[in-house]
Amino acid sequence: VFVDDSLIFISATQESADRLNVIQLIYACSFSGQAVNREKSAIFFSPNTPHARRQAVKQVLGIHVEAFSDRYLGLPNAVGRITSGTFDHIRDRSRSKMNGWAEQLLACAGRETLVKSVIQTIPTFSMSCFRLTKKVCKGIIASMDKFWWSGSLDRRSMHWLSWEKLASPKCQDGMGFHDLQLFNLALLGKHGWRFVTNPNSLCAQVMKGRYFPDCDFMEASVPHTSSAIWRAIIAGREALHVGLIKRVGDGSTISIWEDKWIPGLSSLSPTVMPGGTTLATVGELIDHDNGTWRRELIYNVFIRPDVDAILNIPLRRGGGDYFRAWVFERSGNYSVKSAYRALVTRKERLAQEEGAVTNSSQTDERMWKSCWKLKVLPKVRVFWWRVIRRILPDECTLRYRHIKPISRCNVCHAMDE
Repeated sequence: VFVDDSLIFISATQESADRLNVIQLIYACSFSGQAVNREKSAIFFSPNTPHARRQAVKQVLGIHVEAFSDRYLGLPNAVGRITSGTFDHIRDRSRSKMNGWAEQLLACAGRETLVKSVIQTIPTFSMSCFRLTKKVCKGIIASMDKFWWSGSLDRRSMHWLSWEKLASPKCQDGMGFHDLQLFNLALLGKHGWRFVTNPNSLCAQVMKGRYFPDCDFMEASVPHTSSAIWRAIIAGREALHVGLIKRVGDGSTISIWEDKWIPGLSSLSPTVMPGGTTLATVGELIDHDNGTWRRELIYNVFIRPDVDAILNIPLRRGGGDYFRAWVFERSGNYSVKSAYRALVTRKERLAQEEGAVTNSSQTDERMWKSCWKLKVLPKVRVFWWRVIRRILPDECTLRYRHIKPISRCNVCHAMDE
């Protein structure tokens, strides 16, 4: 429902149709003076509704158009099982945009701007409600990748770097394009954050009554009969696990070893659990009479990095119960931007642990930041990025990649280019 559009659900009976007419009449005559345009209205029945009952309900309501559009505001209306074909319109729209730009002969910097400001924003609305399939994400990425390197979807060209490397932040030798699957999770995490921080909202109460009546949202499961919306919300919970912590009140309901409550640590919980300890809750680490941490006890139980992080946590006056907070924002409120960065950082850390990539040094990061801040034309900055990354198609690079047998300069033919 957008502006003056409304979706009304009733039973497919004559009594329900009569009652709806009465409600609309009261609304029009006694309150707003607005009437429903029945010629522009449409009705949609369940497949199990008999034909005779359909005709009777349409006769009572005065609505004779029986239709249900495939999409409304860019989202599918009747979603059962999510397939790659559900979101074909996103891929088609993206390809249509890029095909239109192919004739403009844009430089790499121009193509970068269009991909980031237009193509990457097309699926945003859909990704904030549904989890796109891997096939859809790969299709969109393949189109963006081809357009970035060749300037056209119909022209073949050399792809010097993989999209995973292009999607790295600019300070880490990438181009800062979006990883669509991680960005999808960051967008979906917003719904879970609202459930956690505003459990009395209508949407949260409906979902709780349907899917997790006896537990907290963070422990909710996914039944096999779950809707596509609920599956997407639970998928977005992965983003919350990266940075959702419990702010300490009196600490009586926070587990020291199982809950995440230490914002100064990457794990958000103690690094090491000493053997033989009997401590269970954070409240045991607090001197409630003075409202301070029990420093001597903390020094005896935890290792030094954990000690420093714990002692930096401020304690609230009066204690009270804990509340949820987002560790990557000063305000404590969830944001898609910080969630996406946290997911990217986690992915890079896991890749480094597996040995798939190497960690970039602070010197490299400063060099890249300086490169991207040069006060020159954007295409010049992209040119120097390609030079430093050794993906400029000069003779030496082509020989290094086994494309050409020799790397002689085409002018003097004496030295390498």
